Amino acid sequence: QIRQVSITPGEIDAGEAAELCYQVENASQVSISGIGRVTPSGCTVVRPTETTAYTLTATNGSGQSVSSTIQVTVRAAATPATPEALTPGTPDSENAETLYCLNGVTLNWQPGSNVTPSSYAVTLQFFNRDLDGWVSVFEDTATTSTSLNATDGLAQYDSSYQLWRWTVRSQNAQGSQSQTAPWHYFNCTNLG
Repeated sequence: QIRQVSITPGEIDAGEAAELCYQVENASQVSISGIGRVTPSGCTVVRPTETTAYTLTATNGSGQSVSSTIQVTVRAAATPATPEALTPGTPDSENAETLYCLNGVTLNWQPGSNVTPSSYAVTLQFFNRDLDGWVSVFEDTATTSTSLNATDGLAQYDSSYQLWRWTVRSQNAQGSQSQTAPWHYFNCTNLG
């Protein structure tokens, strides 16, 4: 006979602990799905990463079984929205926008819609034809606003008509990071 089955707390975040307690009488064998054989009474700690149902099965000496199922709900992880990069440029390097950069360039984006981020990480790169590869001007530069003045980064390089790209990702207060937004490309002319 199953006297008691409980799980505390009944709702957790992924990886957090919940205590599954049970009490069984007159059973020769007791098992819990996902755990295996257990003593007739006790508690065990579970750390599921997704909502999980645990079935306690008690079998007596005659082979008769009774079962009881209890569930722990795992809340979906709060992930920040991937920012939607707006300006300058498009993700198509062949049709990259040409910008007059003498007075500076400000990168702007929208935060996305599902979670309010607490900060953003911005990466700005240019294509170095001599190296035949991308060179980071700044990488994962942190900001709490939805724009970043890239003038200082651009001015470090004498690279008129150079192909540039930038991207952004967000992080929420719990430290979860979004996917990185697609690269956005632009050409810069008249760098001071």
